[in-house]
Amino acid sequence: MFKKIKTLFIALVVTSASALAQSPSQINYQGAARDGAGAPIANQQIRVRLKVHDGASNGTVQYSEVRKPATNANGLFNIVIGSTGALSTTGSFAAITWGSGNKYLQVEMDPTGGTAYINMGTQQIVSVPYAQYANTAGAIKFPMSATDSLSSTMFTLTNKNQNAIDVNSVNGIAVYGWSNNNNAVFGANNSTSQSAVSGFNYSSGAGVTGYSQNGIGVAGNNASTTWAAVQGANNLGVGVEGKSASYSGAGVFGTNTGTGPGVKGEAYGNGGTGVAGYSNFATGIGVYGSSTLGTAVKGYSLYSTGVSGVSGNYTGVNGTSTSGTGVYGTSSSGTGVYANSTTGLALDVNGKLKISGTSQAPAQGKVLTSDANGNATWQGAIAFSESGIATAGLTIPDIGSHLVQYYTENYDLGNNFNTTTNRFIVPVNGIYHFDVKLGWSYLTDDMGSYLYLKLKRGNTIYTLDEHILMIDLNGWEFNSISGDYILQPNDEIYVEIQQGSGYDQYLDGQSSFNRFNGRLVVKL
Repeated sequence: MFKKIKTLFIALVVTSASALAQSPSQINYQGAARDGAGAPIANQQIRVRLKVHDGASNGTVQYSEVRKPATNANGLFNIVIGSTGALSTTGSFAAITWGSGNKYLQVEMDPTGGTAYINMGTQQIVSVPYAQYANTAGAIKFPMSATDSLSSTMFTLTNKNQNAIDVNSVNGIAVYGWSNNNNAVFGANNSTSQSAVSGFNYSSGAGVTGYSQNGIGVAGNNASTTWAAVQGANNLGVGVEGKSASYSGAGVFGTNTGTGPGVKGEAYGNGGTGVAGYSNFATGIGVYGSSTLGTAVKGYSLYSTGVSGVSGNYTGVNGTSTSGTGVYGTSSSGTGVYANSTTGLALDVNGKLKISGTSQAPAQGKVLTSDANGNATWQGAIAFSESGIATAGLTIPDIGSHLVQYYTENYDLGNNFNTTTNRFIVPVNGIYHFDVKLGWSYLTDDMGSYLYLKLKRGNTIYTLDEHILMIDLNGWEFNSISGDYILQPNDEIYVEIQQGSGYDQYLDGQSSFNRFNGRLVVKL
């Protein structure tokens, strides 16, 4: 006799409340098995196969299970689809895409308990089963809050492709973290193109703000060579702002074990700050950066300040690095690093100091000079030293003034001394210092000697300085000049000597007896 099963109803016992909390991921199914004459198949084990189709009654089977329930005296049987105890399953009940497309339930049966299944029909699953969608991405009602004392993480989101959390705020703070003893906001990321914590605010608020009583407001740790541990970008306001209320706490603390920056701030607005740190206590630090190989604190700004630190009594910006850079600031047209102190030190450097970059040309021997506005640049050192006269001295007749020609050039930084004409050519406006010494030997009579430091400016010759020596003893005597003089470019400086004894006299040729030295003291 032909037997059949009639479906009485399909029902779900998943309430909306349990769906929002923890859905049981099961469907209660009840059916009645009857034979061809309509009589119940009573008190007998039957075999039932149930399939969930996606999109249509003959669509892809997303889940299938086989069970062997027993009927009661009226032929009724109950199955909890998705529960344990199935003879076999295909697919995963938890993986059914309840949130997209219609779903259909197909029922097949073998009344003898074997595997000769008879198709008993397919029905669309409606209404309550779609509460299963809440397990994957269902809507959450706001405002929502929860308080607990769990020993593990209370809320975790993982996304292997894009941002795990993307929060936008029109007027307030996009992400706000508060912690009494631990990190207020902590982000960890293995991505090479995304930030662990990234905050953007297009109004006047902060991108990321962290407050901590005893711990760290915002902490970033990164081993990447290209990405910053903490990075903030803001068009008008502050990229990253840290405040510390503790005597030993840090407003913003960045650690990087790679070659990238510990803390990186970028400001693209006219009045924006890349990284701003504030500390209210004597031993607190507004911005603190520590790096093993890379840069401890690095700031970028197109028009304003790259890194700015403000402190009432202690340190505005503190950068420490073992072998890299303590504080690094870059600005296209503003200030890379700005330091200001009312009564303390605006800048305190313990170690080496390097000044280089655009408009700077550091080189060995150059001097750091400043213009009237305090802008410092490296200028090439200007200095020379000449000594010795001829090979074995020089005879000076008792007629007229004679150019002193030097035999040995000790150095000429800037190549401004012409050894052919024995003249120093002034390269830039400035204050120059010159030392001249000439030694007389084997004087044969009393005489007056005149040492001149000459200046030729254009076609006019001036006596820049002179020294008169009256001699009434035989032996060795010296003329000398030492002084500072304001000179102009292309001025020519040279030495002349004159004597009036009535006889030829002799200048000793030794280098220790005769010299002509000069150097730039201040550039004007």
